[in-house]
Amino acid sequence: MRTLLTTQHLPVRERFAFWRDAALSLTAPVDVRRERPADFVAELGAADLGLLSVLSMSSRTRHEAVRTPALIRRRDPEAYRLVLGAQGKSGIETGAGQALLGPRHFLLLDTSLPFGGWRGEDGETVELIIVTFARKLLPLPRKVVGQLLGKRFSGRDGMGLLIWDFIERAVRDCEHYQPSDRTRLANSIVDLVAALIAHELEADEVVPSHSRHNALVLRIKDFIRARLGDPDLSPDTIAAAHYISTRQLHKLFSAEDETVAAWTRACRLEACRRDLADSMWRDEPVHVIAARRGFSSAAHFSRSFREKYGMTPKEYRQQALAGQLPHANVSDGRLVCRTAPSAGSQISLDEAG
Repeated sequence: MRTLLTTQHLPVRERFAFWRDAALSLTAPVDVRRERPADFVAELGAADLGLLSVLSMSSRTRHEAVRTPALIRRRDPEAYRLVLGAQGKSGIETGAGQALLGPRHFLLLDTSLPFGGWRGEDGETVELIIVTFARKLLPLPRKVVGQLLGKRFSGRDGMGLLIWDFIERAVRDCEHYQPSDRTRLANSIVDLVAALIAHELEADEVVPSHSRHNALVLRIKDFIRARLGDPDLSPDTIAAAHYISTRQLHKLFSAEDETVAAWTRACRLEACRRDLADSMWRDEPVHVIAARRGFSSAAHFSRSFREKYGMTPKEYRQQALAGQLPHANVSDGRLVCRTAPSAGSQISLDEAG
C-alpha cells in the first residue's frame, strides 16, 4: 500500500481538522467526531485493485465516524463496502444493530444507507481495511444483499477465511500486478462475496453460474495452498474434498489455461522462494525447505527452481538475504502502509475513495 496522508507531520492543533476535512472529501464522505481534538494520530493508505477501491485507515486516537443522510445526499457512489478489522477493536452501527469488529472480522455496508461507528481507545492502534465496489458489480438483487448488511463475519474459517486471505494477498502484492491482473482480482473478490452471501442465506440459485464457478476455483486453490506439504495431495484427493469428480476438477483448471499439477507445483516453488528469502529460515537446509513444501526429490526441486527463477535455490537465498533482490522481501502478513508521502505532496481522495 502507498500512504496517501498522515497527521504525524502536522502541528498537533491542526491534526484533527486535517483528518476531518480528508474524511469529508472521500467519494463516500463520512464525518469524524472526537470530544478532544488535540493530538490526533491517524494515517490513510491506498492500494490499486482496478474496479475496487482499497483504503487502509490506521489510528491511535479514539474517534467516531458517521455517514449521515445529508452526507449520502451530498455524494454517494452507490457501492457496497467491505470493512475488515486488521488490528485493534472498533464498532459499527447500522439499521441491523451494532457489530464489534476485532482482528479478522469483517462486515458489508451499503454506501446509500446511514451508518456510524467508533474506533479504538486512545493509545490503541486500530487498523481497518475498506474495500469498496459498485453495487452493479455484485450479481445479486439488492434486497438479497440487504439481509446481511451490518452482519459480522469471521475471517478465521470457511468462506470468511477465504475472502480475508484472498484480499490480504491481493493488497500485499498489488504493486506487482498488471492492469489486467487487477481486474481479474477485483472480479474474483466480488464473486467470493456473492458466494459468501449465497452460502449464508442458503440461496445458491441466486448466484450466476460464472460466479459460482469462479468461487469454486478460488476455494480449490486456497485448499491446495494450505496443504502444499501434504504428500497425499493429488487431483483425486482435491476433487474428493470438494465433492466433484477428478474429471470436473481438470475441466475447471483447463478453463484457467493450466493443469492442477502445474498450478500446485508453481505454488510450491513460490512458497519455497519466500522461505529462502526469509531470514527466519536462514539456517534451514534447502532440501528441508523443499520437503516441507511438498518436493520429495531435492534434485527435481533444484531443477524446477532454476527453470523458474534463473538461479539455484542456494544462489537465490544468498542474494535475497544480502538484499540484492528487492522483490524477494517477505511480508509479515499484516496490511500496512509502506510509503510515506513527501512534504507538500498532493493527493486525490476522489481516486482513492
